[in-house]
Amino acid sequence: MSDYQDPHDPIYGYEPADSARYLGLVAGLACLVIILGLGLALGVGHKPITRVASNNVTTMPAPATPTMPSLSQPPTQAPAPIRP
Repeated sequence: MSDYQDPHDPIYGYEPADSARYLGLVAGLACLVIILGLGLALGVGHKPITRVASNNVTTMPAPATPTMPSLSQPPTQAPAPIRP
């Protein structure tokens, strides 16, 4: 018996690889759209980086010197009177 295929058969010439190729293209485009969408969503509205080096000299105020508490004699405690 030979492997005869009818050319008028609607399934004749159908190969599943054709639809898989388009499925891969659609999935790739969807990933690209998601990545670009996230990149734009997270990047729009943020302030540009303004921290740049400069040669401008700014003077800082001198730090305040800490004050030490005065040293005084501790209060003397007289012994309690003895009561008979």
